[in-house]
Amino acid sequence: MRIRLGIPKLSSMRAKLLVSSFFLIILPYTLVGFYQIEMFSKSLLDQAVRSEEADMAQLRQNISEFLSTITVISDDIYFDKGIWEYFTNTYPNPVDSAMGFYELIQPRITLYKGVKPELTKITIYTSKQDMLKNEDEIADLTPGTKMWEHYEQALENPYSFFWKAESENGAKIVSMYRILRLNNYFIGLLKISFKESKLRDYIKEQLDGNVVCIISPEQIVLSATDESLIGRSAAELGIPANDWDKDGVFVSEATHSGEKLLSVVARFKMANKDLGSFLIAKTVPEAQILSAANKTKNIHFAVLAGICLMSVLMDFLLCASLGSRLAQLADKMRKVQEGRFDVSVNFRQRDEISRLGESFNTMVKELERLVGQVYQLQLTQKDIELKKREAELYALQNQISPHFLFNTLEAVLATMKEDPEGASRIVALLARSLRRITRRQEDFISLREELGFISDYLAIQKYRLMDKLSWAIECPEILMDRKIPPLTLQPIAENAVHHGISMKRGPGFVSIVIQETESGGISMTVEDNGAGIGAEELLKLKHDLASSSMNTTGAHIGLKNVSDRIKLCYGAKGSFEIDGALGKGVTVRITLGGDANAQSHFGG
Repeated sequence: MRIRLGIPKLSSMRAKLLVSSFFLIILPYTLVGFYQIEMFSKSLLDQAVRSEEADMAQLRQNISEFLSTITVISDDIYFDKGIWEYFTNTYPNPVDSAMGFYELIQPRITLYKGVKPELTKITIYTSKQDMLKNEDEIADLTPGTKMWEHYEQALENPYSFFWKAESENGAKIVSMYRILRLNNYFIGLLKISFKESKLRDYIKEQLDGNVVCIISPEQIVLSATDESLIGRSAAELGIPANDWDKDGVFVSEATHSGEKLLSVVARFKMANKDLGSFLIAKTVPEAQILSAANKTKNIHFAVLAGICLMSVLMDFLLCASLGSRLAQLADKMRKVQEGRFDVSVNFRQRDEISRLGESFNTMVKELERLVGQVYQLQLTQKDIELKKREAELYALQNQISPHFLFNTLEAVLATMKEDPEGASRIVALLARSLRRITRRQEDFISLREELGFISDYLAIQKYRLMDKLSWAIECPEILMDRKIPPLTLQPIAENAVHHGISMKRGPGFVSIVIQETESGGISMTVEDNGAGIGAEELLKLKHDLASSSMNTTGAHIGLKNVSDRIKLCYGAKGSFEIDGALGKGVTVRITLGGDANAQSHFGG
């Protein structure tokens, strides 16, 4: 019976699945992602604005309190009766002027300077000639001088009051100039100076790449985080100068030298006096604020790209899963088409393809039932083959004994000349081992017997190799009575000593570890640190072990025989693995699962 089947290609299904994923997953995620990114950027900018407003409000309060103190001191000097008494009196001789100065002026100026240690100088400039002028507390006000220019500037100011950034003895200072005039009686010009660094102390915490300036009512920079800006006009900084008389904190956008800035401005008046509005201005590059937003954008884009990639990957995996199962089903159908009925599919997924696979399995079983007579003939042929394999197994087992005897006699010959007593003990051990082999009738022996045989062999080799050989055997007592084919481990231990330990320099070690597997079988590992095996030789050995040929000639006859007997006795439930490297020893792992196939045939 031949069945003609045709399997459609999966390219159209994959294309439809990708298009569906694009419109149902990728496109919505992309749109939502862009919207969320924009909203986050706006939220971050708003948060930055609120944070800047709060910082600026606190900075405004601190500077306002400090400058207000200076104006209060100027008020105290302005209304000080002693100062007015000194300047309204006339002094016909210098002695009277000096006495008035030391009694009325110098103590008061010293007192006011003591209120604020930051004050560097308090000076009254006057044009009266009968005053004692020491160029510190009192100095001359002469037309045509720089101080006269300041005096005229103060007269032009509607408040008779102005601030100026200056340098004195190489240090930056801030000075307040005020006209001293009461009831049209003119005393002169008051100058109160303090260190500019005091103002910069208030704004130094705002130095994170931003520019912060304190601007006088005359729109002159009194102090700034960038010292090169001190004394310059606020108009040069790109700061909007409108609404200077309004009190509060304002945030606006500005542009300076082609760079977009966020301008945060705080305006305030001092001591509740109409002396003009001071300005604290902070310019923050918009790129600096949005840098965090840009980083977050990149993260969002990365996540979005990851989602898209995962979506496409899942589509391909789904197509691969469907395609592999359909290809497997098609392959099985082709085998049935060729007349093979020992096939079935087992899909773990529970979907339509799995149900299709179950229907296929049912069809194959029905076909198998219809050709049962043919399979009976095949079973008869298999029985004949099994008997042939039994004969080969016996031949392999009987072939190991001469090999073991040959290697042991070599040890006797190597020891006889130097240690006759040791040679006699070797012969005694050899006799005990031979008795074990010759009296063996069963095809399976206990692990206890096998390990005893190995211990005798290693003891024999110990006489030949002396301190060069040591070994350790680990086996749980519960496994000692488990049955295995005879001479399963001994040829491997023999190979480890003969080809590994004896061929290396220095001491060698052989380890035999036996454990029970999770499935109830036995795992046996024989490992040595001998001369090892080259990569090419290991590859050839693995090829020989995997070969179905029963050829047992060559340097590793013992390994080949053990591997072949495991295949004959255990089939797929047994495994023989070997690994190693040149100079690093060899490791052999044997797994015996369940009962041996040969036990029912060999009387075991």
